[in-house]
Formats: sequence, structure tokens, C-alpha cells
Amino acid sequence: MRLETFMPIAKAGKDQNGYDLPTMANLKSQIITNNAIAARNAKMATGENIAAAGGGNMALPAGYKGDVFGKVNTSVAENQAQQLGELEYKNKELGRQNFFAAESALAGAPSILNSTIATSGGATDSAIRR
Repeated sequence: MRLETFMPIAKAGKDQNGYDLPTMANLKSQIITNNAIAARNAKMATGENIAAAGGGNMALPAGYKGDVFGKVNTSVAENQAQQLGELEYKNKELGRQNFFAAESALAGAPSILNSTIATSGGATDSAIRR
């Protein structure tokens, strides 16, 4: 176990991020892209349903199409905001888990060092006695 691996994590504290910046950017990008695709698909399906209303020959009330698309946009935006919030929560939770794992590893370091010293000390003692 390399103790210097845990030092930066412990120093960063329990409120650190769990993901590095490129990973976090990638995860956010995936959420945004997936929601954009979902919005496009929902608008296409909604547009087809509106066009087919009344066999395609029925006049719809003024503003109906805009209202329906507005609701689709709102739904997609709410979904995206929820997913980004969950990602941020997971990021902080992972950072907190990393911190406690590093603290635990560092707390056990003195016993590891003491057992190494005791073992090597014993070898030194027996070599001196000869």
C-alpha cells in the first residue's frame, strides 16, 4: 500500500468531488445529449399526432401546437435538471466515500509501519547477537 496515494484525497476533505473533471464533463455531456435526442423524438411524435388529429383535416385552436411543444420542452428540461442533480449528488457522495476510505487507510498506516519496523528490528537484533 502506498500511503502517498491517500494523502491528496485526505487533504481534499470530505466535500471533494468524486469524479475528475473530464469524467464529470463526459457524464454531463451524455445526459444533455440523451435529453436532446429524447426532446427531438418527442417533438416528432407529437407533431405527427397533431397533424393526424381529425384525420389531418381538422383545424386546431390557435396556439395549440405551441402549447403542446412547450409542454414537451418543459418535461424534457425537468428531466434533464433532475438527472444533472442526481449526477452532482453521486459525484459528492463518491468524493465523500473516497475521503473516508483514505482516512481509514491512513489511520491504519502506523500499525503497518510499526509491524515493518518490529520485523526489521527483530532481524537486526538477531544479526547483532551473532
